[in-house]
Formats: sequence, structure tokens, C-alpha cells
Amino acid sequence: MLPQIFNQLYAFHYAFLSAHGREDIVSVNLPWRGGYRVISFYKILQHRLQKPARPVVRAVRYASPGATDISLIVEAARQIGEVVGIAVAAAGGVYALYDKIHKECSKRELLRIEVDRRKRALKKEDLDFAIYASEQLAKIIGFERLSDVNGITGEDAINTLKIIMSYHRRLNVLVEYEQDGKAHFPKSGSRRQSDA
Repeated sequence: MLPQIFNQLYAFHYAFLSAHGREDIVSVNLPWRGGYRVISFYKILQHRLQKPARPVVRAVRYASPGATDISLIVEAARQIGEVVGIAVAAAGGVYALYDKIHKECSKRELLRIEVDRRKRALKKEDLDFAIYASEQLAKIIGFERLSDVNGITGEDAINTLKIIMSYHRRLNVLVEYEQDGKAHFPKSGSRRQSDA
């Protein structure tokens, strides 16, 4: 079975591969009321995957070092591989930036505020920080779809930041898999079409 984290990031990247995919995401009634739950976002994306696009384990080789062959949409997997590669190369900087952003969000109480209260109580500095933090985190991990995430959240800076931070947490798990030699994610120019 594929790790859930990979499935979530795969669904995320697949959803942005075409305008059609993005329209599907935007048309979803996301659970904004009472605070946005990012896990709901990933569940919606996974359920939107059509059967031919869903990752399927084709073979498992148990002999050392072992391998799992997966059938999937290669471009989505390559996008994940590219981001994993960037994060591996910049690991120390990525972790430090995420930690700094998370501490600042906690200090400002940006990640637990209910929607109605947030709209009334947020200061311009808090919104500016959320925008800046999203941009910086997306930039350091090589995530180029920030404008699409903004579109999905209705330009809500806090919810965009929550999605980007959740993306980072999921990415971090895959980075550890790659660093530990437990997984290889395809990159541009990769010949194999079913690695994970």
C-alpha cells in the first residue's frame, strides 16, 4: 500500500496538471465554516481522482533492497520528485524557515482562529505576514502553484498559508524517505515511469 502522504501530494499535484483539474477543485464546496481543515482539502482531492489516474501498486519485490512498482500519472510523480529533490538539497534552510513561520503563526494565533473572529480581529500585519510566509515557504521548496492555491482559498491568506504549511509537513515525510534510501522519486529526465 502506498503511504498516505504520497497519495495526498500526488492528488494535489495531479489536480493542478490541467485547467480541468483546477476547475474541479474550485467547484468543490470546501469546509470554510468554523475554520478550514486542511485534511478535508486532501480528502476531497483524493476522491476527485478518476480511476485511471489513481496510483496502483503493480509489483512488490521483497528481495533486498526491495522495490515497489507503481502505475501512475508520471508528470504528477515527477513534480513531487522535483520538489522532494529541492527540499533535500535545501533541507536545513527549509526546516529553519518552516520552524520560524510556525513559531510566528503560533505567536500571532493565526492557525487556530475561527473564520468569523479572524475576519474581524486580524491586523493588516498578520495578513501581510501570512502572504509573505506563504511566498517564502513556497519559494524555498520550489512550489510554483501558489497562485492556484490562492484561487482555491478565495485569496484567503491564512488558509493559503495553512495549505502551504501542510504541504511542507507532508513533503518532509517524503524527504525523509528519500534521504533514508527508502524511496526514490522520479525527477525530470528520469527514465523510470513508476518509482515511489
